[in-house]
Amino acid sequence: MTHEAFGSIVIDMGDAKRRVLVVDGDPLRRLEIDRRLEVLGWESYPAGNGSEALRMLERGPRFEAMFIDARATDVNVCELARAAAVRAPHLLIRFMAQTGARVPPLAPLLSMPVSVEALARTLGTPLPAWQGGQIVRSRYPR
Repeated sequence: MTHEAFGSIVIDMGDAKRRVLVVDGDPLRRLEIDRRLEVLGWESYPAGNGSEALRMLERGPRFEAMFIDARATDVNVCELARAAAVRAPHLLIRFMAQTGARVPPLAPLLSMPVSVEALARTLGTPLPAWQGGQIVRSRYPR
């Protein structure tokens, strides 16, 4: 697989990748997060708003995590998180927000811009080892 932002990358994930539902109204930010998740061996599924995200949760595929932009949905983000948790109790849910943004009290938060390191910590995925523009450690735990 070739990834323009990082040069030539080879990722061996075995049979399947883990999936993250990314709810953000900004397509460029979704693309940025998608590329960072790809480096970690995760598949990113974009949703432009909360209604679309709920439809995706109902119809599949199974997601392991959901990242919600705290200001970019058409529904209340707390209600969206509650509805997602009811539909998928196993789901890891995190809000994304700029520093100083208003988010629900005690909400699990990823600060934007979201770094590869923050994604790896949140998802419990090891950072890839890089050498000459390629990932040299290509096996990730499932």
